[in-house]
Amino acid sequence: MSSGPTAHELPGRREQVPEVAPSSRRWVVWSSLEAVAAAVAVLLDLLIPSLVLLAMAGVSLAARRAGPAALGFRSLGGWRNAGNVFLLTVLWSGVQLSVTMPVANHVSGQK
Repeated sequence: MSSGPTAHELPGRREQVPEVAPSSRRWVVWSSLEAVAAAVAVLLDLLIPSLVLLAMAGVSLAARRAGPAALGFRSLGGWRNAGNVFLLTVLWSGVQLSVTMPVANHVSGQK
């Protein structure tokens, strides 16, 4: 294993994204504690678990001095993909309202 973080190039991109590799036992222990803390937050239903996990991810990234790309967040195509997602959402809502809900009402006997 290398002693420090390495970098790899994203496909189709020129920017470098640092890899956060567990180069020491300290990072392995820290990651284990993060996983246990996340599980406890979800199991105990602390506050709003998704917000607690979001805050924990922010602290973790700050401690590692890494950006959101270390978690897999990166641009995948801009407005075209946003338009595709919007169209898919509208179509799925139409299916939900025109097919799924009437079938569920018929099966349950509600009108």
